[in-house]
Amino acid sequence: MKKLLIPLVLLCILSIFFTAPVSAHAVHMDVTQKVEIEVKGYFSEAERMSFGNIAIYTIDEDGSEELYIEDKLNEQGIYTFEPVEGYEEYRIKIYDDWGHQEEATINVEGGAGQLHSSGGFDTVTRIIAGLGYMLGLAGFGMLLSARKMKQQD
Repeated sequence: MKKLLIPLVLLCILSIFFTAPVSAHAVHMDVTQKVEIEVKGYFSEAERMSFGNIAIYTIDEDGSEELYIEDKLNEQGIYTFEPVEGYEEYRIKIYDDWGHQEEATINVEGGAGQLHSSGGFDTVTRIIAGLGYMLGLAGFGMLLSARKMKQQD
């Protein structure tokens, strides 16, 4: 058992140091307002959320929401729309068919503005989740090796 345990532990420790940070599963959203409101969806700076889905909801003064637009982002992951007169607050949700999504609530009352949504969890949470994932895989590997050793006896 020690023959298999030591390489597994060493592999887990080395994988912590040699894994590149990946944000392919996090969706980011930038919202810029001038006359029109521009929404840009992307996974990383190099990978745009081409033809992703977008849903825009108007929010009344009493907080109730109503679907305003449901459409697709363009090839560059951008969607532009004009605000409706009488509504100052919008909830924007972008998502794809694989379950990646991001949403933000914006207030257009002040005129020009910008919002950047970082998408998903903060860095510390992602690190802890990644370590938990690796420990789970290591535990599964140890379980399989223990069963093999028990069958050989």
